[in-house]
Amino acid sequence: MKTKGLILISVITVMMSMMACRFNLGLPRMDIGETIEENVILPVIDPTKPSPLHIRMGAGNLNLVPGAVGLVDASIRYNVAGWQPVFDQVQNGYDIKQEDAFKLSGIPSDKIINNWNLKANSDVPLEVVIEAGAYKGSYDFSGLRLQNLKITEGASESQIAFNSPNPESMEKFTFRTGASSVEFSGLANANFSQMSFLGGAGNYVFDFSGDLQKSVAVSIKSAVSAIKIVIPEGVTAQIENYGQLKNIRSEGVWSVVDDTWTSSGSGPVLLIDLYLSLGSVTLIQGNAID
Repeated sequence: MKTKGLILISVITVMMSMMACRFNLGLPRMDIGETIEENVILPVIDPTKPSPLHIRMGAGNLNLVPGAVGLVDASIRYNVAGWQPVFDQVQNGYDIKQEDAFKLSGIPSDKIINNWNLKANSDVPLEVVIEAGAYKGSYDFSGLRLQNLKITEGASESQIAFNSPNPESMEKFTFRTGASSVEFSGLANANFSQMSFLGGAGNYVFDFSGDLQKSVAVSIKSAVSAIKIVIPEGVTAQIENYGQLKNIRSEGVWSVVDDTWTSSGSGPVLLIDLYLSLGSVTLIQGNAID
């Protein structure tokens, strides 16, 4: 009976593989056309009110930095006709979106171009929502006046930097990602009250360097991942492990009691709750890692 079961499983596996191959061979290739570049300046509407900014794209490269003349300065290059960006004014801000961002009309190739280079205004309060699919993201939020920030992405490779303090008090920073590699730097400069991170399988770096202006609460949830958390010297941090993962190692001076790691310092307190299933966690007290 055991042998028959193994044979049956093997037959089913082969049949599924054959069906998958037949299915893939029937799909068309995505139509690639002439490379088009669009350069748009979206003007500030009312600088005294928060400006919502909603960015939605699929596969490609998305870069966002400070320094816009308008509310947003956009330079976008693409070579798939259906991926033409759409710019809509919504109340005091804008939606910048790729129509059918998460629908593929065929099998993509390495010749596809979809590069979004955006600049945001540093003088206007912003409420930013970003949705992206399988892409590479590079975000420099340094000095932007962020009141809320939410990023949702699929399979990705992302870098998120706060190299200088956020002049606004951000209520919440929410980040959702799939199978990915994500690196945060200068998180203390983000000036949020709460941060919520939900990841799938991946490598994640949380560097809390910067100017911690108030006590904050951080929740990190992930399935299978390798995580590094960097706490600068002189910052009081308390990290509690509520998940099944027990593979946690530390570098620097930590006080460990049961599932709680504490680093001593002064000023505001950094509270981090971990909810992890499998993988590893490295806690680093001191300078940011290379």
